[in-house]
Amino acid sequence: PQYNRIGHLLESLKAVARQTHPDVEICVADDASTDDTPEQMLRFIATCPFPVRYERGPINQGYDRTLRRALELATGEYCLLLGNDDAPADPGALARLAFLLDTHQRPEVGFTNYRPDGTTEPVRRASATALWPGGTATAWAHYASFAFVGGVFFRRDAFGRVNADRADGSVFAQMYLAVRVLLGGGRLLTVDEP
Repeated sequence: PQYNRIGHLLESLKAVARQTHPDVEICVADDASTDDTPEQMLRFIATCPFPVRYERGPINQGYDRTLRRALELATGEYCLLLGNDDAPADPGALARLAFLLDTHQRPEVGFTNYRPDGTTEPVRRASATALWPGGTATAWAHYASFAFVGGVFFRRDAFGRVNADRADGSVFAQMYLAVRVLLGGGRLLTVDEP
């Protein structure tokens, strides 16, 4: 999701463009930015080694709707959320995440730990790399871990089953969507690395 702050977004996109995993699609939903986001995005798209889906909304609809729109633009099996100032930890991050998704039975939703800029220690919202069953107990135990958007991921079909505007305006749509996936029986993968 994007609104202004194009300098931050470009740094994030450059980090994604350096990923070694070959199957990456970048989706940017622009919430009617008032800066030069459209022009800067066209320049980035021309040099990006991966397909980029960029859509600028005609009116500002807020963070939650823009986040959901970014997910709706995706065509891949999984969607990894990044704020416009978030970036993968290193060039191999998406390859490692894809490996974990394969080895943990292709779960419906999950999150990774993350490392704030300028720090060496990650924020540990995941205590282990583990697969958890869906249901109320898992949703209750992990819902707060979805508050920070960077590193949250959805299997696209699971997102599609719960996508709704009920949480729009809360700035926590990803929490609502993830909990709905878990309550519907979706499995959770927690990843103990950024």
